[in-house]
Amino acid sequence: MVAGCGMKIVKLMMFAVNFCVWGAGCVILGLGIWIKVYESEYRDLLGSDNIQAITALMIATGSAVFGIGFCGCCGAWKERPIFLKIYFVLVIVIIITEFVAGIMALVYRDDVLQDITTAMNKQITEEYGQSTAITNSVDNLQEELLCCGASNYTDYADSNNWDEEPGEAVPKSCCKKPPSDDCNNGNSKGDPSVPGFIYEQGCVEKMNNWISDNLTVLGGVCLGLLGVQILALMFSCCLIRAIEEEKM
Repeated sequence: MVAGCGMKIVKLMMFAVNFCVWGAGCVILGLGIWIKVYESEYRDLLGSDNIQAITALMIATGSAVFGIGFCGCCGAWKERPIFLKIYFVLVIVIIITEFVAGIMALVYRDDVLQDITTAMNKQITEEYGQSTAITNSVDNLQEELLCCGASNYTDYADSNNWDEEPGEAVPKSCCKKPPSDDCNNGNSKGDPSVPGFIYEQGCVEKMNNWISDNLTVLGGVCLGLLGVQILALMFSCCLIRAIEEEKM
């Protein structure tokens, strides 16, 4: 057992930090799984390989962080320097991975949005009204995000397979809540009589705004996690040194 009140406090702090690491791992893993489920539901609609790569990296990182936290607790509890040294190296690897994931998210953000715009425009033009799955996905997305079309409601002017009811300019899912009977009426596809009755913002812009609005929160969470991981490195170094000095 490590001697001295200071080292015992460090040991307790090591446990506390690793509980935070566990929690962070659960959050990253849960967010990755949530995005994966969401992406699976709208895969044909959104169609972006970049989303899948970032999601897979988040799930792998979350799982690794959770396992590393367990390794750190075992090393501190059993006072095994080898476990703590492995823990130290793995935490550094995770920090590097998190930086890579963050850089990927920033670098490929515009590409992801462009992929989504291209895929959604294609589905509205070619598949909406013909494929039940695509039609339901588009309607659900518009109702959930309060948007209409990929860029805006005029995208429906080029929808080839949408068998609209007479006088409809856009699907009913574009109507603001609560919808009125004639909220989506118009002279032709993509040309509503009263645009104020429908969601005028496109779904891709809505997604982009949501990401921008949450970047500050996400950045704060990432900085907090980085601080916890740096503390974990410091405490593991102190414990390794104390255990090895005691055995000399």
